[in-house]
Amino acid sequence: MEKAIGLVGSIASIIALGYLIADRGHPNARLTRFSILLPLGVLAALVHAALWAITERVFSWKFGAGGSGLLPHGWSAVALSLTVTIPLILIPPAYQAVARQKVTLPNHWVAALFVLPLCALAHVLMYGFPSIGFVGLSQMISPPAGPTTLGAGLARELVYSCTYFALIVFPYRLIVRPASSSIIFDDLLRRTVLPAFVFVFGMMMFILLRYPESLNENTWVQVRGVLSGLFLLSCLCIGMFL
Repeated sequence: MEKAIGLVGSIASIIALGYLIADRGHPNARLTRFSILLPLGVLAALVHAALWAITERVFSWKFGAGGSGLLPHGWSAVALSLTVTIPLILIPPAYQAVARQKVTLPNHWVAALFVLPLCALAHVLMYGFPSIGFVGLSQMISPPAGPTTLGAGLARELVYSCTYFALIVFPYRLIVRPASSSIIFDDLLRRTVLPAFVFVFGMMMFILLRYPESLNENTWVQVRGVLSGLFLLSCLCIGMFL
């Protein structure tokens, strides 16, 4: 477990370094905003974990963070999506109201109405909806029978990242974007592609450093799931609100 904690710390440092490099052109304003959003993203991840644990208890599910060998699907995937979107939608404006420091942009609540179904769609695409005969991209890439190969594990993280950031961050940014911002440079590259790259790079590094346990040993799969949730919410928060 000490090794796992060390890996989490190392990859978290990569996230911070990546954004500091990205913000080098505007060091003061963006660094201040980043220093606010990163803790908010971590808080959102903790709230997500708590909401998912409560949801599992209410419905007697035992998915956890993936270490059980079972993945949510169908309506459980939709429920998982709500535990992701609720903290992302509510925590930044709550902080803004308490701290009196602007975090969200105009049209936040309009964008939130689109983020809710789009996040649900992203989860269904990844995890499937068996009642309509769709097994999900995760199982298509890495079927549950047999061990997960390194190539399949890395490919799954890439598809995971592309799906979530394309369906959550980019539509949100299009709705809240100021008229002066560039759709390609600001909303697509800086706020969607860059945080997506940081997320997938961090997860791929973890998989490579702990392979094959990171993909096939329940304890390390559980660690990977917890790390993925932390990284995902942090990067989504930064991409949406930076």
